[in-house]
Amino acid sequence: MSLQAVSQDTLQDVVALQGNEIIRLKAALANAQERIICLQAEIAEISEEKETPAIKPNTLSHEESGTPSYDGVPLQSFDGARSGRNVEKYLKLTLTSMGCKKPAHRFLRISYDKVRWETGFDEFSLVKPEKRKTKWGSWHNCTNRKVRGSLHVIACLASGTFYLGCYQGRGEELLAAGEFTTLPQTVQETVLSWSTSRQHYAKVRTLLERGEVPLRRFVLRRSGFDHALYDSLLRPAPTQTAAMAGGSAGHGVSDSEGDGDDNDEE
Repeated sequence: MSLQAVSQDTLQDVVALQGNEIIRLKAALANAQERIICLQAEIAEISEEKETPAIKPNTLSHEESGTPSYDGVPLQSFDGARSGRNVEKYLKLTLTSMGCKKPAHRFLRISYDKVRWETGFDEFSLVKPEKRKTKWGSWHNCTNRKVRGSLHVIACLASGTFYLGCYQGRGEELLAAGEFTTLPQTVQETVLSWSTSRQHYAKVRTLLERGEVPLRRFVLRRSGFDHALYDSLLRPAPTQTAAMAGGSAGHGVSDSEGDGDDNDEE
């Protein structure tokens, strides 16, 4: 077979095609490099989010934590009015005098450092167990119905005890297994106290750390403010007799059914 000479025009066409292909490949390479940079930035952002603990320490300053307000008006502590009386007993007498038949199921007492405050005192989240070990050693499921509804919140701060208003559950999520260890120490201790009685703390803590006790985060947002209740809390506590007599007047607060598993912070 004899070889035939390639014409000059054909060679020029081949060189031109190769040149165009090289230009196309260079452009594709530049686009790919740009995409790689964008993907690396996205990966770094996702990694930072995964490393962030689910419950962060409170971000409010000491001044903010000590001066709660509603509608821009600073609230007053009712410590002085109760004259050293037990907070729960004081609240029960006050609410009973206003007509609430089951006051223990209508309010939640919390400490500032044992929940996560999101926006001032307008929203907070707390972590509750979905089952509890009794002092006899048996396990009971917790419905946590109390924090899913509407309730009055009492906050115990360094500057005193404050009525913050009425809060409504607005969201919840199940924590990932092992997330208990990422919570602040004060939150861990609160979750532990809600998970069992004191004699079982060591064993139940181990279960919590292993992720064997399911935990759920609840988010509550302030939905209103009971000015009548607030004013009553600032007055001297009523006696048991006065509370029972005043209860017939009615406060207009609906009662919730008791779960038997919603243990307020001690």
